[in-house]
Amino acid sequence: MRILRLSEFFKPVLGNLSGRCIICGFSTTKGHPIKLSENFTAWNLLQEGNCICEHCYALLKNQDYRRRSWIVTLDGVEFLRRDEILSKLLDPPIPFAMYITRTGKKQGFLHLINRVNYSKNHYFIAFDDELIHVNRKRWR
Repeated sequence: MRILRLSEFFKPVLGNLSGRCIICGFSTTKGHPIKLSENFTAWNLLQEGNCICEHCYALLKNQDYRRRSWIVTLDGVEFLRRDEILSKLLDPPIPFAMYITRTGKKQGFLHLINRVNYSKNHYFIAFDDELIHVNRKRWR
């Protein structure tokens, strides 16, 4: 099985720039110029590169991914209400990535860019601007 990066779960927005993505670190021939908002605060999570790949671009440009909690699987993205989060944490689908936000102000999901989960017992979630390791048996 090929290891996925988070942004591959989202439909790509094709560009025409070749290079290395500053978000995921992968090479692309369909990237976009680096144009981040003046309010962007996750500079510490970026990698060396000269563009934003078509997958990461799609993830960054949809502000719902920053403002709302969600889980993404091979079936797509599902936005979560607060009362749905616990059940997803206790029995996550595989593979998956989950972002939980209380503030909706940061792009903390960038912590997950190369951390797609393949285990129900040990996995990572992003909570606002933190990356949290979950040991499900211990946590439960």
